[in-house]
Amino acid sequence: MLQLKIFKPVAILGLMAAFASPGVYAGYDWSFTSGNCISGGCSNNGATYGNQWGFDGANGHDDVTVSAWSNTGSGGSLQTGKIKVWTGLGVENRSDPSGAPNHAVDNGGTDGYYDSVLFDFGSDSIALNKIRLGWVGRWDNDPTPVLNNTKDSDLTVLAYTGSGTPSLGGNKYSDLISNGWEHVGDYSNIHDETNMEKTINTTNVSSSYWLIGAFNPIFSGKSWTNDNDYFKIYKLSGETTSSGCSGGGCCSGGGSSGCGGGSVPEPSSLLLLGFALPLLRRRTRS
Repeated sequence: MLQLKIFKPVAILGLMAAFASPGVYAGYDWSFTSGNCISGGCSNNGATYGNQWGFDGANGHDDVTVSAWSNTGSGGSLQTGKIKVWTGLGVENRSDPSGAPNHAVDNGGTDGYYDSVLFDFGSDSIALNKIRLGWVGRWDNDPTPVLNNTKDSDLTVLAYTGSGTPSLGGNKYSDLISNGWEHVGDYSNIHDETNMEKTINTTNVSSSYWLIGAFNPIFSGKSWTNDNDYFKIYKLSGETTSSGCSGGGCCSGGGSSGCGGGSVPEPSSLLLLGFALPLLRRRTRS
């Protein structure tokens, strides 16, 4: 009987710890189609440079605002592009042609421009963990192709783990790491018929701001081809690790730095904790 009395409090404490952990939040999906648009109209004909569109998360959770960026400014500085949506999000930057395949998120051709999409989850901190592409283009359709390359779909993922709200305009890609951005990873060949979703962010970085773009070797030095990637971002999946936190990089890597007080359990977790505590007190008195 002594073992039973010890086991139950330990089990209850384990239950409490599990529900208090940020890792137990439910996973959500964000699909980027015109039907999921909740603000901005999501009309490609009405898209302008610097436009921002809002999309609804699964079951109404964690809306996200998206915008387009590319290093088409003077000296390679980042400027806004046009965010557009078909079977996923595409980017029309200020220097590329507007047709396929340059209407995608791309690094194609000889121009050296790298497109990215900024995902702003507002006051919610999200640990993204999967990505799905809806369309992958062909390099040989580019008006300025780099010859001898094949169709590809590699991408680079960054998360903002600094304080406050990030500013991209006027910065270069090479400035981002020193300005609060973290290189989460590079991922190759995302579009594959046998594996439509790609796992990302295995270190569980969490942030309110994510920047996903065509593969850019400046962050990792990888020798992958970086002039033939064309894709549209159709779907993201992840977990809410903090709701209503202030600052930019809420809860990076599960820590509390920049989290505005850290992660807060959801109401369902608090109810379970309230149920468990009286049981724990009762057993410890026995």
